[in-house]
Amino acid sequence: STLWETDVRTSLLIADLRDPEPAVSYRMAGFVDLMPTLLDLAGVDLPYFPDGNLYPDGRSLTPFMHDGFKKTDRPVLSTIANANGKPASCYPHHSVRNNRFHFIHYMVQSGTNVMDCDSVPGALEEELYDIGYEKETDPNEWNNLAYDPNYAPVITFLKQWIPGHPMYLQEAYYLELTPDDSAVCLYDNDTNISFSCQVYDSLGTLTDPGTLAHHVLEWTNNYDETVQYGSSYMLNAGSIPDAVMLDENAVYLYAQLRDTTNQNITGFQLYTIHLHSEDAPTMSFSHAVDDHTVSISGYSLSGSAIDPVWNFGDGTVLHIALPGAHTYSEDGYYQLTHTLRYGNDCMLIQTDTVIIGDTIPEDTLITDTTLLILDLMENQFEVNPNPASSSIQVSWPQPSGPGTFMIGNSSGVLISKRSYPEGMPESTIWHLEQLPAGLYFIIWQTEQHTDLRRIAVTH
Repeated sequence: STLWETDVRTSLLIADLRDPEPAVSYRMAGFVDLMPTLLDLAGVDLPYFPDGNLYPDGRSLTPFMHDGFKKTDRPVLSTIANANGKPASCYPHHSVRNNRFHFIHYMVQSGTNVMDCDSVPGALEEELYDIGYEKETDPNEWNNLAYDPNYAPVITFLKQWIPGHPMYLQEAYYLELTPDDSAVCLYDNDTNISFSCQVYDSLGTLTDPGTLAHHVLEWTNNYDETVQYGSSYMLNAGSIPDAVMLDENAVYLYAQLRDTTNQNITGFQLYTIHLHSEDAPTMSFSHAVDDHTVSISGYSLSGSAIDPVWNFGDGTVLHIALPGAHTYSEDGYYQLTHTLRYGNDCMLIQTDTVIIGDTIPEDTLITDTTLLILDLMENQFEVNPNPASSSIQVSWPQPSGPGTFMIGNSSGVLISKRSYPEGMPESTIWHLEQLPAGLYFIIWQTEQHTDLRRIAVTH
C-alpha cells in the first residue's frame, strides 16, 4: 500500500433517516471521525480519559452534514506501519491532506527487518501535490512540488500535523484571501495589488483575527523577505525585481496565522499572482456536422492557458488540446463546450450549439435580450461554489416569497425547474452531477422580480 490519493481516499456516506434531505460536505474527514460522529448522532456524550482529555482523536462531522460548504481547513493525517520485512516496517509513512494540498513524508527502507533498520542510513523522501479544491489542478498527483522552493511554506505548514510535531491532532483555521480587484486575470508591474483576509475557525465561523488571543496574521512572498501584518496586504508590483518580471510567470503570496505563544502556524493560504497581461489568451473555434458526426474546425489559441476540456453534451468529456471527430448516438440538441483556465482563477469558455437530425429546441428559457436586462438587476441570492463540479448551495440573505427556481443552459434552454409555493428556504442544495460541463444560468422568478446568476459547471 502507498499514501497517494488513490490509496488513502474513500467515500464517506452517512444516512440519517430522521433527516433524509441530501447534502454534500467538502470538509476533510478521517476514519477517526466515525466514532465521535456516531455518538453525536445517537445523543451520547463523548468519553474522556481520567486526566480529562477526550478519548477519541477525531471530531464529529454532524455540524457539516447540513452545511457542507462551510469554510474550513482540516489537515487530515494518514499513516502506514507495516509488518516486518515490508515497506514502512522500520519507520511509519505519513501523509497530511488538507482541502487543497497533499503532503507525503516517509523514510526509504534501508534494512530487511526491524533488527537491522539502521544498518544502512535510510533516505528521507517528501512529496507535495497541489490537487486543487475540486481536483482541478493535479488530481493524479503527477507533479511533485516538494523540491520547488516556492512551495516550501506549504510543507512547513502541513508537516506540523505529523506525529511528534506541534499541531498533531489539533484544529486549523481557514484563511480566505480575496484580491480587491478580482477582475484582474493577469497583473503588470504598474499595478498595486491589494488583498484582504478573512479567518474562519474549525466550525466555519467567521472570526476577527484582531480578537484572536496571541495570534498574528503575517504576509510574505517568494521574492524578498518583506513581512506585512494585519488583515489586509498591499503589493506594489513595481517592487517586483526585473528578473522576476521578465523570467517568471507568477509570484507567490503566503498568508499565515501564527500563534505567538509557541510559534505554531495555525492557518495558512497560498495565492499565486499571475503576471503579464500581454499573455492573456484568446480562443475560438467552429464546428461542422456531417450526419451524426461533429468535427472541430478553425481552432485558434493565442497566449498561455492550461487544463483544456471539451464537453460534447452527451456525457463525453475529453481533457485534451484538440479532439478528433465525435459521433452522437441519437438525434438531439447538444451543447459543445470548450473551457480553458488561465491567470488568477480566470476561464475561457466557448459554447456552440450542435443540432443532430431535425431537432428544434422547444422550451426556451431566456433570450439574449432578456439576459442583457437581467444582468443589470441586483441579484438577491448567492451561489457557492462557482465554478462547481458536483453540487451548489443557493442562499438567500433575506426571506423570499413564493417563486420558481430554474436552471438553463447557455443557449437559454430550460433544463430544470422547481416551484416553491411557500417561499425559498434560507439555503438549499442542488446537485449537478448529471449536467455536462459548461455555462449555465440560475434564475429565481417571483411575481415582483427576476434574479439571475451565471455559473460554470466543471467535472
